[in-house]
Amino acid sequence: MKTLSCAARVLRPYLIAAISLSALGTIQAFFSPGKLKGDSYGPQRLHPQPPFRYAIIYNDPGTDGSSRSITILMDPSEFSEVNLRTLFGLLSQKFKSLSKYDAYVETSLQDVQTPEEHEGPGYSEQMGNPKAGKTPAATIRHSPQADTLYIYLPSRATEHPTKIDLRAGGAEANH
Repeated sequence: MKTLSCAARVLRPYLIAAISLSALGTIQAFFSPGKLKGDSYGPQRLHPQPPFRYAIIYNDPGTDGSSRSITILMDPSEFSEVNLRTLFGLLSQKFKSLSKYDAYVETSLQDVQTPEEHEGPGYSEQMGNPKAGKTPAATIRHSPQADTLYIYLPSRATEHPTKIDLRAGGAEANH
């Protein structure tokens, strides 16, 4: 009996450590961000990630209560018609209960309003940022009548954006 008691004293710290690690793993699995599933290659997200990174900066309700005004920041190296179409699909899933939204896609932090500008007086009443407007941008407009993508490229000689009808399989209506 004395031998068992000695073995228990020696093994006690190891048992405590093993139980602690087991509990920690359970807690981490419970509180980990995103929904994960495991397989032979390790955990994977249940929702596939888009092929590019973007962040929704502002997501404001429209004045009519059934629309949204969304400001998105995207890396300029990933700004392309293909990625903007993918973004439209992602937004359509995320905001499927909305009948209308306007998503403003910016590729420079200089073109995104600061919280003070966003919460302050109207945009037309603010002093302009001399560093703004020098990178590509887009507007994705969703409504019951149409889904339209407007692409603005400041390097083009014309001020008119490229207009793409997203419902008609991508026929470009205007350059």
